[in-house]
Amino acid sequence: MQKLPTLLLFFTSLLSLNACKKDDTPSPNANRVKTYTVWDSFSVFIPPTVVTYDLSYDANGRVASLISTSSPGDRTEYSYPSANHFSKDVFISNVLFSHEDDFTNSNRLLDSVFQYQVTWTIEFNTYDTIVTKYLYDASNKSTGYKGFRYSLVYGIKPQYAANTVYNADGDLLHAESGPGFKDTFDYEYYTGLDYIPPIISGLPGVSKGGKKHLVKRAILNSFGGGGPGYIDHIYTFDSSNRIVSEKIVGSGDTEIITYTYF
Repeated sequence: MQKLPTLLLFFTSLLSLNACKKDDTPSPNANRVKTYTVWDSFSVFIPPTVVTYDLSYDANGRVASLISTSSPGDRTEYSYPSANHFSKDVFISNVLFSHEDDFTNSNRLLDSVFQYQVTWTIEFNTYDTIVTKYLYDASNKSTGYKGFRYSLVYGIKPQYAANTVYNADGDLLHAESGPGFKDTFDYEYYTGLDYIPPIISGLPGVSKGGKKHLVKRAILNSFGGGGPGYIDHIYTFDSSNRIVSEKIVGSGDTEIITYTYF
């Protein structure tokens, strides 16, 4: 399903940005991940890919790196120049591929991101630069984002999302993006299930938070690509009620993410 990457990008950009329940904030080590594995199958004609990453942490308990167990030259390194700023460098075969600077606001929510591509690859050959500003209401719920993507091939394109709708529990139910806000995203939840998201990047607590309802289904209607498109989520847990796997399925495309913990 061609819209799977779009929806997953939207999840990371909007769905995870809401403030946590104040009485549910986990300790920094409560869900510290040891290994992170991604299994992808996007076509019956192409063998699935599997990548496992080992996570390391600095003396303050913050993620320092994710290193591929099969190809150690493929890794992501994090640094923390200040209390409201962290950086991410992605390496492919020991060559720097991209750099990203993330800035947080006074509520430790993601405020803005500046990302640029350093190295040309066959898959990523446009040298994109992306600038994003995230928006919140008075209760720290995400109301969308705005920014732009610049590439040598396509020039400057605006990127934005808005018109968010939440339920009484603070779950994001609806959002819109694209030209004229005609691309719509709707979400269903396992309302009886709360979870603490695994920490696999950035500052603990940033764009994460306390317990949240689990997403059950995402529905996309695209002005340019038709619809609706569906993505379903299935979870499993360990004895400590931590997520150990998440299966994401959409029209023949499947991604399975598994976690082990310290």
